[in-house]
Amino acid sequence: MPIFKIQALPQNKDINITNVISKLCTGVAEATKIDSKRIWATWQTLDPEHYVEADIPALEQPRTSHAPLVHVYSFSGKSPETVETILETSANILCKELNLKDGNIFIVYDELPSGRAYSGGQIIKK
Repeated sequence: MPIFKIQALPQNKDINITNVISKLCTGVAEATKIDSKRIWATWQTLDPEHYVEADIPALEQPRTSHAPLVHVYSFSGKSPETVETILETSANILCKELNLKDGNIFIVYDELPSGRAYSGGQIIKK
């Protein structure tokens, strides 16, 4: 169950965030063969000028800097190849859909050990 938590500056008015995160979830599901109902994504728009790169603030999402910050949470036990697929697929989809220069994305992948998450009325143990 990958869960994507995305923080980014305000996007161009032509960008539909709901469509972006929907494509992210379905694209990762397709690439990894994980049930799409088990892939979730949230988006938080950062206040303008509340994100600096070096000492440079931005009012909205630049194409080549101030990379959107993506945190992926997933249960432990996925193969290194599956983790790489999740990272590369999500980076490619987000760069394309947000009209960013290739690679202008920052993603951290964290594994949740068995017994360290609660969902569906129970502690999840793998």
